[in-house]
Amino acid sequence: MRIKDVQGNNLVSDSLSVAMVVTTSVTTLVDVGDCAYTVEITNTKDESATITVSIAEKDLLHKSVITFCFFQN
Repeated sequence: MRIKDVQGNNLVSDSLSVAMVVTTSVTTLVDVGDCAYTVEITNTKDESATITVSIAEKDLLHKSVITFCFFQN
């Protein structure tokens, strides 16, 4: 994810405190610099997970939901 200002410009200061909470999953959030982050989300069963991101301890208004589906060959 990349953090932008209200005009849509990419922020480049890494002085923000960013956190991510994902229900029912294991999550690794990595700061790759210049206000850009990658996240790895893993799960071992069929279910949905809600992703909530906060910046400076304030939750973003938009939450995402991902659904894990496992298939056997």
